[in-house]
Amino acid sequence: MALFYECMWSCAQTVLDTADIVREGMLRQLTCPDVISPLAGMQIYSLFVDIWAFINIVGLSTPFIWFWGIVKYRQVPNRSEWRTRASLVGLTTPVVSFALWLVGLLMAWRTGWPASMSDPTIHRITTVGAIWIPAVGLLSGVVGRPRLIPFIIPTSIGTVLFWFATTLP
Repeated sequence: MALFYECMWSCAQTVLDTADIVREGMLRQLTCPDVISPLAGMQIYSLFVDIWAFINIVGLSTPFIWFWGIVKYRQVPNRSEWRTRASLVGLTTPVVSFALWLVGLLMAWRTGWPASMSDPTIHRITTVGAIWIPAVGLLSGVVGRPRLIPFIIPTSIGTVLFWFATTLP
């Protein structure tokens, strides 16, 4: 005796209509929103790869952009203006953030890796270095000289990306 109804002789004699199966599949694909097309997965993957490539390009070019911003800052004739000083603050915040990263790295090395993950001092250093210092640089750069803004914004974003890439477990 058959275990399943489909395995019985009467079901085995049923002729399959392939055109009907295709029509049903097409109708189900059009009417069911929860069915995701395989191409949608490829589009999401392609978008992720494009975003990741952009992040890598910004992250790796940040030191060169920063250096070019310093060169442009040194070409400014009047450095005593408040906008120029705000741009200088925006250009120096990545250096301050990197110095704080080195301090946090030395503290984590001294404490030991498993214990340093729960150390509140290292968490504060990470928060200040990764969020607040680049935010101050970004804001002061925006109110600074317009000619230096294209150098300050990518370096501030690159600083945040650097912290995320080096401190996330």
